[in-house]
Amino acid sequence: MIHDWKAFDLSFEALQNIQKDSKFYVSMKDNEIISLSFAYPRRRPDLMWTFTIYADGLESVLSQFAYNLILSERNNCTAVMGTYDAKYEAVFQKSKWIPKNRWITRLLLLERKMQ
Repeated sequence: MIHDWKAFDLSFEALQNIQKDSKFYVSMKDNEIISLSFAYPRRRPDLMWTFTIYADGLESVLSQFAYNLILSERNNCTAVMGTYDAKYEAVFQKSKWIPKNRWITRLLLLERKMQ
């Protein structure tokens, strides 16, 4: 898991650590979690809404993204920064309302298989 540019193993301790400064937003369907995001307002120097999305498909990613935009406005943030699976990058890059010069950072992670 990624939170605030740090990688965490998926564990209860990691979730507790993330929960110290972030709120979790969960979307469910048929009693199963289909998406999760965690987010918080960060001062850099103005308020920036920072979020991470984990989802089972494009529709869930877009739903979490839209909800986080609403939350950023409610929290009076002037910017947003989101982390999500790279396979959805093309969808966001096609958006006409996100300037191309805003696609400046990428994060590469190597997955570790848990046994």
